[in-house]
Amino acid sequence: MGLFGRRRTTVGLDVGGAWAKLVEVDHGGARPEVVGVAAERVPEGAVVDSEIVDPNLVTEALRGLVAGAGTPGPDVVVAMGGHDVFVKKVEIDRAADAVLRGAVRKEAERHVPFDIESVELDYHVLGPSGHGGRTEVLLVAAKRDAVAAKVEAVASAGLNPVLVDVETFALHNAFTCNHGHADEGAVALVNICRESTTVNVLEGAAPLVVQDVPVGTGELWDAPGPGGSSAERESVPAVEEAAGEMAEAVERASAFLSARRSPTGLGRVFLSGSGACVPGLAESLACRVSVETRLANPFERVPVRSGTPCRGISLDEAAPMLMLALGLALRTP
Repeated sequence: MGLFGRRRTTVGLDVGGAWAKLVEVDHGGARPEVVGVAAERVPEGAVVDSEIVDPNLVTEALRGLVAGAGTPGPDVVVAMGGHDVFVKKVEIDRAADAVLRGAVRKEAERHVPFDIESVELDYHVLGPSGHGGRTEVLLVAAKRDAVAAKVEAVASAGLNPVLVDVETFALHNAFTCNHGHADEGAVALVNICRESTTVNVLEGAAPLVVQDVPVGTGELWDAPGPGGSSAERESVPAVEEAAGEMAEAVERASAFLSARRSPTGLGRVFLSGSGACVPGLAESLACRVSVETRLANPFERVPVRSGTPCRGISLDEAAPMLMLALGLALRTP
């Protein structure tokens, strides 16, 4: 049996700018357990800001990932993110389900910055908005050609993308499963990638605001392999510059909380993504913000089953970069 062969499991596939990661979660017990982890290098330039630029190189990397890990079933859950996805909370007049989709589409035409005919549109009803006769809806639009490119690259590697999630939602899912107890005011989950950083502010486990920052870690750090050591190529000025720009994004999020008169303010900052593993970055960022800053742990409450193989990555040194893949694997399509 391959590493990802159980039928009661879900496999999350995160295709990033530097690495493709797979996490398999078994949902058959009293609580979810991680039963497989694998990672494979993605050639430079193949994926930029979550967008697949060279599908052939991505497919080749995914085939290497699958060959090293064993066949994953082949069902996987993938995600869209970056500039190809638009997410916004909107308010609409309450309506019956039969006419709600049409009302949401009209609202989307007012807000979505893409050609409405070129997107995949979805929504989730959050509930009454607090304003009489209005309903709060989470609106999601993804560029259709970008979704098709992701699905085609994954399918060409012999995998079957059974569900396409949104990166922000998957990160939120993984965070609340592992750090849902971190309720000292609002919390910022800062996901640091190669080309960009996303600041996701949560309050009471509910998403408040998402900000994308066009700054990442580039080649500051390469993830370590099993039993290996990190290939540290960071320089102090580069780390300090990146931390400074990320701190500004966190401060803007804090300003948003002040504007909405949040009773508690920002309580903690958690770091995830490959950039969270850059030596010195977390410490530098912590010095620039006025709240506790720590690494997010995708396995704090979702345990890794004893004896689970980890191919191509060391969990001791690189766990934060698996946050998104775990969030996808926690879905049960």
